[in-house]
Amino acid sequence: MTSTIQSIAMHEVFVSAKTIWAVVEVTATSGLTGLGEVTYFGREDGVRQQLKVLQGVAAGLPVSGGEAFLRPRYRKESDRVAQVALSGLEQALIDIQAKELGVAAHHILGGNCTSGVQVYANINRGTADRSPAGYADRAREAVSAGYDALKIAPFDGVRGTSGAPVTAGIDVVLAVRDAVGRDVSINVDCHARFTEVGAKDMIRAVAEAKPFWIEQPLDEAPSHRRALQRVRSFANDRGIRIAGAENDYGLDAYREIVNAECMDVLLPDIRMGGGVREILRIAHLVDGAGLEFSLHNPVGPVLDAISLQIARMAPSIVMLERTFRESRIQTEITDPAFREPSESGFDAFDAPGWGIDLCRDRVFALAPDTKTRHADFHAVGGAGQYA
Repeated sequence: MTSTIQSIAMHEVFVSAKTIWAVVEVTATSGLTGLGEVTYFGREDGVRQQLKVLQGVAAGLPVSGGEAFLRPRYRKESDRVAQVALSGLEQALIDIQAKELGVAAHHILGGNCTSGVQVYANINRGTADRSPAGYADRAREAVSAGYDALKIAPFDGVRGTSGAPVTAGIDVVLAVRDAVGRDVSINVDCHARFTEVGAKDMIRAVAEAKPFWIEQPLDEAPSHRRALQRVRSFANDRGIRIAGAENDYGLDAYREIVNAECMDVLLPDIRMGGGVREILRIAHLVDGAGLEFSLHNPVGPVLDAISLQIARMAPSIVMLERTFRESRIQTEITDPAFREPSESGFDAFDAPGWGIDLCRDRVFALAPDTKTRHADFHAVGGAGQYA
């Protein structure tokens, strides 16, 4: 008998004053459950409401046909919160389908999977001491955990071209390079804080540290793509890549970016780029254009497990982002636990589906609203900057 969608639950995990991780759990009539992540810093309440709507229309649908139900909604949906909710539901349905077949998820998504992929530690959200020394300490900690690549976001407070925040950020980049040596790749995320002139000045100043890529130096709206082309050329002349496109949605949008020739590395996000299957289409588009591919993945261990499988299927994957020790909770809410590159079994996913399950007792204990933590949907507290 074909299993159907029985219920959709959303679990929220309080991580820090600026972070809540949100996980979708779909239960099928077969008793199997599937996971997806819908973390959307500060907007989890809206995602929860969207999932309520989806539960009302998806309950009773065959698990194997659930994705067909989602596709037309994806095509017409323009609301970003709704897109995140749809992605989470798709992630969970893929998980259940793979579990029903007893195979890892990549087998039902195309099957081809490399033996491994380079990962980098995003040390930004967990770095409380934003000084050059504070960043340097965290960088050394990540390298000790087995990472040979890092990402930092040192330009807090920058708005445009120059000034003390720019100088402070440049000092951070140079300090991190001194701390980790020349064999560790450093990616520098600018969160679109610069003008074209400011970005070029910054790139000139950090070039001696040899960043692997500079991420989102400018606003990436279509009106800024000519300026981004020029910044890319300026960076490439110094052996530095330009990366970005974490906020774009769907294959057509990424085709426009590829055609604009303004980036070297494209970083779609599974939650906001159109879902798992659309991300794989984008990966092949990027590969066909001779560019490099990565995934925007600054969130919790559920999306991390999913991203590891998807990254290993992407033909031009260059490296994959992972959150680094924002909280010890990172290792407490999934089974098997989140692992660092230095740990045995780090990138294995022998178990069916995405290869993980929730540690439910721990997840319930960490819910922001303890009064409703056992409910399918409950209130969220706190908010944070997306980074």
